Amino acid sequence: MNQLRTLFMLLQEDFKDTIKGKGSDKDAKLKKTIRKHNLLSEMLVQLGDAYGAIFIIQGVFVTVTVCFYGIAARINCRLEDMKNFMISVISIINIFYCCREGQLVTDSATDVAIAIYDSPWEDLSCRHRKMILLSIIRSQRATYISSTSFTKISLTTFKTIMNMVWTIISLITKIYTKN
Repeated sequence: MNQLRTLFMLLQEDFKDTIKGKGSDKDAKLKKTIRKHNLLSEMLVQLGDAYGAIFIIQGVFVTVTVCFYGIAARINCRLEDMKNFMISVISIINIFYCCREGQLVTDSATDVAIAIYDSPWEDLSCRHRKMILLSIIRSQRATYISSTSFTKISLTTFKTIMNMVWTIISLITKIYTKN
């Protein structure tokens, strides 16, 4: 994911250079940069397709593991249960980094529109402005790496997973301690 993010950052610079540049080959450079943008957007969608099932399996596994060991540590209060819980909490770091990278890739893909808009694109010919405007519109729609059709890999997803884990641990602990 980090490489794709870097490619989007390089694309931002390509757009800036192409728009600011002078010369007769500006049309060819602009078309080439727009093709790169289309290719990178397609790669982002393909990454979501390839990565989606792995992330959902890993997310469910970590959630169940943390809940199980969290409940055991909370109820039994033994040192062994606390160790297991801490090891399962450490596995959450992997989920965090996946969500963080997904968020960074999405942000860099969206930042392409900002980079184009900040350059002097309004000084271009009408034909070039139309091409640039379509690229801006396409970039403004955030494309997330999705885990399934309903889960976007972002920091919001990480927050949702952690809220769910805490809710389950609290609920089971509360039910168990009342009896």
